[in-house]
Amino acid sequence: MSDTLIHLEADRLMRDAAKRLVQADIRNIRGDVNEQGVGSRMALRLREGAEGVGDDIAAYTRENQAQVGTVLVMGAAVLFGWLFRDSLGDAIEKVWQDITLTPEPTLSERIAAKARSFTD
Repeated sequence: MSDTLIHLEADRLMRDAAKRLVQADIRNIRGDVNEQGVGSRMALRLREGAEGVGDDIAAYTRENQAQVGTVLVMGAAVLFGWLFRDSLGDAIEKVWQDITLTPEPTLSERIAAKARSFTD
């Protein structure tokens, strides 16, 4: 046989072997899916992932208590400020008005006051 035919036969054998492997994998996957459904498999993976995240959060919190506490307090302060923003705004506006109740006279007001003092 020529080299081309030998290579062609070898390629065909490799193709057939690969096809049999893929078909065996498909049979195995179908068997696994029939044994445990896709929904239950997804739920299991999600639960395992959530448990891992929960463990990571607990470990981080134990190691960094001050930082976590600071973030919680700041978050509570921001939430409080946002919930009571109207009341806080009114209170700040009232304080600002009380502070600026007697504003500095403008130049024209000072000149007018001096002019009145001359006429009185």
